[in-house]
Amino acid sequence: MIASFNNSDRNVQLGEYSPPVRYHSNDLPVPPSDSRIYPKRTEVRPVAFDGSSEWNDYIVQFELIAEMNRWDPLSKGMHLATSLRGEALSVLGDLDTSMRRNYDSLVAALSKRFGSQNQTELFRAQLKNKQRKKGENLPELAQSVRRLVKLAYPEAKYDHGAINRRRKPTL
Repeated sequence: MIASFNNSDRNVQLGEYSPPVRYHSNDLPVPPSDSRIYPKRTEVRPVAFDGSSEWNDYIVQFELIAEMNRWDPLSKGMHLATSLRGEALSVLGDLDTSMRRNYDSLVAALSKRFGSQNQTELFRAQLKNKQRKKGENLPELAQSVRRLVKLAYPEAKYDHGAINRRRKPTL
């Protein structure tokens, strides 16, 4: 037997109730907090950032995790702040107290310190001096060169398929 009750002047049967879907700022549905209908999901935690890995790669992954976890801007700022270690943590300490929880301010400060902007000359020098490391296979070398080219020449447009489309010389 299905019980029923009156909800805002309409008859609703409990076995057929579907709660309204709310939307977050990024237009992803946010389930209601009723755990009987929507079981709690496991939250994915971002890895720590200490400044030794590539900042641009880290922030791309962090934003994907934030979207997957449906974090609002305040939560994003808090999770990013608590994932900092080492040199990156010192950037947090240098920020004004009110800016430490602000996601956009934190990303701007970390991008300024660890981002690849204004470092094109450094990447061009690294590209010029790039050599195959002992034990490095050709696909790894190619990926490393591709990455340095993108960092050294960020304004250039890339067509990765151009090499494959080149006509082979006929004999």
